[in-house]
Amino acid sequence: MILILFGAMILVGNNALAQGPHSYMRGEKYFDANDTNEDGKISLDEHQEKSEKCFKKMDADGDGNLIKEEFCQGWRKSQEYVEGMKKKEKKLLRK
Repeated sequence: MILILFGAMILVGNNALAQGPHSYMRGEKYFDANDTNEDGKISLDEHQEKSEKCFKKMDADGDGNLIKEEFCQGWRKSQEYVEGMKKKEKKLLRK
């Protein structure tokens, strides 16, 4: 269940269709970063590895569980990151 939540969080934060004209490049970079063995596919193991890293970053007290506060804080940080990327993209497009 946690992996599904993280997968959804990762996909929502990086939804190529909702991010603008150059978001396909971000989608490709995201895919490449998750395709750790570079075989052109993201396996369940590769996805779980990425999800586990996200989980561990969000688990502030390191107890192996996420309370709502930890999850929500991690969610906010991911959204702030996405918003920052959107701002950088807009600046680049203006040049």
